[in-house]
Amino acid sequence: MLVSEKIRVLHLEDNPADAELVRAELIASGLSIDYRQVDNRQEFVAALDSPIDIILADYRLPQFDALQALRTLQQHGLSLPFIVITGTLGDELAAECVKLGATDFLLKDRLARLGSAVRGALEKARAEERVREARQQYNRLFESLPEGAFVTDAKGHLIAYNPALLRLFGLKENEAQSLEMTSFYIKPDMRANLLDELNRKGSVVDFETTMRRSDDSEFTASLTASAIRGREGGVAGLQGIVRDVTIIRKAQEKERQLIDTLEGKNKELESHVRQLEGLNRMFQQHIEQHSKVLDALNGLVAATESKSPKLAETLRQAKAIVQADTAERSELQGLMEKDRS
Repeated sequence: MLVSEKIRVLHLEDNPADAELVRAELIASGLSIDYRQVDNRQEFVAALDSPIDIILADYRLPQFDALQALRTLQQHGLSLPFIVITGTLGDELAAECVKLGATDFLLKDRLARLGSAVRGALEKARAEERVREARQQYNRLFESLPEGAFVTDAKGHLIAYNPALLRLFGLKENEAQSLEMTSFYIKPDMRANLLDELNRKGSVVDFETTMRRSDDSEFTASLTASAIRGREGGVAGLQGIVRDVTIIRKAQEKERQLIDTLEGKNKELESHVRQLEGLNRMFQQHIEQHSKVLDALNGLVAATESKSPKLAETLRQAKAIVQADTAERSELQGLMEKDRS
């Protein structure tokens, strides 16, 4: 509410003259008010059904005083700015009023500060409302996080946790309240390492360790947390989230194994290719040698054809054998070329 808006004032006062003094002072201070006076419990309770911005109350009334009014507000679940206006008020009574939720006190002979007291009480109420809203938003966010969220003290006692944390560790609400986070660690020294890192850095991201659930099953946990510092600067507690990354890590391990397997197969393939290339070179050398032999046999056949027909025939048979061998080696070479491609 802006101060320039009309302020809805409920005034608990049984003296009409005092009530008029208060109303006049509010107007004189520049406040725009919607003023209502009541002087007994029945009227006060009935007025609570209407919108109220601030309550002013005389401490001493015959049947219904400021303390009773404050208790009535608590019974109705209301939290409203409440200023006690009285002639005198001892320390013990003032403390009791504060305990019950009074915002401020004002002596009747000092009504000149009533306007500033009302403005201060309203501003305080608005600030408290903003804090409540921020806290509610934080709580809604905390509760709705898909990861397990937690707040612990330095020894690991759970101070706050969300439903996702209960699901992650397989816990019931009443079980979590008596547990320590230290009981979830498979290796207790890993929590000591976490605390040491938090003490040095203030926060950690994706700190991995192995944890156990309530049924003793294990999982790979990733923690992201920040330190809650104590008065002397040491780690007084932790707040953060924990995730189950077991499936992710198993998938990554399978991926690494597959890569290793493929690299091994690739090395085997490269070895086979080198062997084939060696055989191909050998066949090529044999073919070239056979080609030279065929050229020599052709020359011998031509030279002996007329002088020694039988020798020429023998040479032609040798030539046929060499040609057949050359054809067979060429075919094998072609098959190897096809395998390489």
